[in-house]
Amino acid sequence: MGALGQLVGLWLVGQGAEQLSLLSRSGRPGRGRHWAQLQTSDASLELVACDVSSCLVGLDAQPTGLVHAAGVDMYCSLTDLTQTEQDTVLAPKTDGTSNLQVSLAESLLQHAVLFSSASALVGLRSGSMYATANCCLDSFTQYQRTAGLPAQSVQWSAWTEIGMAAGVE
Repeated sequence: MGALGQLVGLWLVGQGAEQLSLLSRSGRPGRGRHWAQLQTSDASLELVACDVSSCLVGLDAQPTGLVHAAGVDMYCSLTDLTQTEQDTVLAPKTDGTSNLQVSLAESLLQHAVLFSSASALVGLRSGSMYATANCCLDSFTQYQRTAGLPAQSVQWSAWTEIGMAAGVE
C-alpha cells in the first residue's frame, strides 16, 4: 500500500474495479498521495496487514486479479552485503511470489501482474540483490505462463515522483 500500490489501485478503480484488497506489512497505507482519492472512490477497499514474504492470509474476497508490487530497497556493494540484507531484499519478491502462487492456486485469477525492475536486465551497481530478486520474479512469470497460468512481469525503470527510487514509500 505504498505510493506505487496506491497509484495502481487508483488506476484500477478508473478501469472499473469495484473491490480492491490492499496488502501491506502494517495494514495501513504508506505515505502515497493517492490514498485520499482511493477512499473517496466508489470501490470497496479492504485493508489487510500481511507480509507476503512470510504468508498470505486475511483476504475476505476471492481475487480475480493481482498486482504484486512488493519490494525492499537496500543498496550496498556486493562485498558489503550481509546474509540478513540479502534475505531482506529477496524475500518480498521471491518468497512473496511463491506464497502468492500457493495461496491463490485454486483461485480464478484472470490477471497477474508482477512489478519487476529494469535492474533485472541491466543490473544495479549497488543493488545486486534487488536486481537478482527482480530476475527471479521475471523467471517465475515465465514458469507461470508455461503452465498456462496468467502472469505478466513488467520491468519498470525508475519512477520519478513515487516509489523506491524517488524515496517515497
